[in-house]
Amino acid sequence: MFPHLPRHSVVGFRASLVLGTAVVAALTVARLFPVALISGALVLPLLVALYLAEVDVYGAEPVWALVLTIGWGAAAGVLIGRLALAIEPSTATLLRTGTSAGTLDSGVVLPLAGLALLMGGPLILLRFRRFHEVLDGVTFGAVTGASFAGAEAITYGVDLLGQGLRPEGTIVPWLWRLLSVSVAEPVLTMGAAAVICASLWLRYRAPVRDAEALGPLGHPAVAAALGALLVVGGALGSTFLPAGWWLVWLVAFDLVALVLLRLTIHVGLLEESADRPIGPPFVCPNCGATTARHTFCGNCGISLRALPKTRSRAGDGEIAPPGAGGGP
Repeated sequence: MFPHLPRHSVVGFRASLVLGTAVVAALTVARLFPVALISGALVLPLLVALYLAEVDVYGAEPVWALVLTIGWGAAAGVLIGRLALAIEPSTATLLRTGTSAGTLDSGVVLPLAGLALLMGGPLILLRFRRFHEVLDGVTFGAVTGASFAGAEAITYGVDLLGQGLRPEGTIVPWLWRLLSVSVAEPVLTMGAAAVICASLWLRYRAPVRDAEALGPLGHPAVAAALGALLVVGGALGSTFLPAGWWLVWLVAFDLVALVLLRLTIHVGLLEESADRPIGPPFVCPNCGATTARHTFCGNCGISLRALPKTRSRAGDGEIAPPGAGGGP
């Protein structure tokens, strides 16, 4: 989900994801279903925020770009969440059965409307030529998608609190449903939005030489159709599958979305490497080997541009002493 982190940071992010999932499970076992949903909905947005801070993605960008991506996604998520609740007589029924007014509403119309609405924020940023790299598009799409899905799930959780801390229902179905809504669906939305944005930036902002780097996936119409298929396909599972099998269904769609996300990030990093000259050697903060200052480590292959800036800048212009850099 977060490629090219230094090794010590990967462990921390994995532990955070496992801990967040465990908290959701523990709260569900305690039958605090609304609190479990709200807590779970915060996991992915917080991990994305930590990742952005760790690798300093927005370091050179204006604050308003960060506010727009997070704020737009959150506002869109609340709007779609309220719309879903408006056509469903009970929040608990919506979460337990995955159905609203029917398969068309919950499985097709609302997911497509949500995807189209959240894309408005990145499309505003596409107009600015200062955001000209594919990685800009991937970042904007992923952040907006994560904040959208988190806000939508929180909207359900807040409304569910109105029915008490312990709504009716057995623990196991609630657990599968809450993990689906608060973790699996946000990952899918984040990946789909990032892939669509990558194609837009590749087509309208990247150099001509990179126009075909993603093949058919680099065409916005194809990427939009694929993103919509992922989001709708994941949502449709809730209308005919039991809670546990819907979670499995979503995980399968998540894997596809994450593979596509990794492909778009790889293209973005290659785009950066083509535009950056090779610099003097230094010690890679990730593996400790001496490598040329460029975009990738010649030993471990990690993206030097994606490493935390405070460590990746260590040794700029010189060979760092043995043991320098590389984390705690």
